[in-house]
Amino acid sequence: MALLIILNFVQAQSYEDEAEKCTADFQRKLANKEADVFSTAGHCLVGLPFPYFNLTSIDGEQYKLSELKGKIIMLNFWFIDCSSCVDQIPLLNQLTEEYKDEDFLLLSFSTDDKETILNFKKSHELKYAVFENSRDLIQDTFHIPYGYPTNIF
Repeated sequence: MALLIILNFVQAQSYEDEAEKCTADFQRKLANKEADVFSTAGHCLVGLPFPYFNLTSIDGEQYKLSELKGKIIMLNFWFIDCSSCVDQIPLLNQLTEEYKDEDFLLLSFSTDDKETILNFKKSHELKYAVFENSRDLIQDTFHIPYGYPTNIF
């Protein structure tokens, strides 16, 4: 019996398995209107290895998870028509500037297409890497069901 529990524990430690559990727990709490639904969202993912990615930003820069080891990474999930998302841009720019010499890297995943983001950048300065058309990546690879904006360290 103990062996089965250990095997289940080990198997459950993959990011995808734990993310699915987090999503189910989040949706259950949301449906039940539990008070801590947002304050506890994602806690079950802390300490798990993040899924591999190899992406190119809208500025043509390549980012591979394997090359980011040792850096402090903040992930930002957003879209342009989200007013709360846009409101946080000055703070995200400030973080990027303030910690640029500290191996800090902000990777921002937008659900918008490249052209829309480039037009948006004409009136909004973004001092960090932005990736376009990220809805599938956010939901299927990173398993982030929590709404926008979402920020993860």
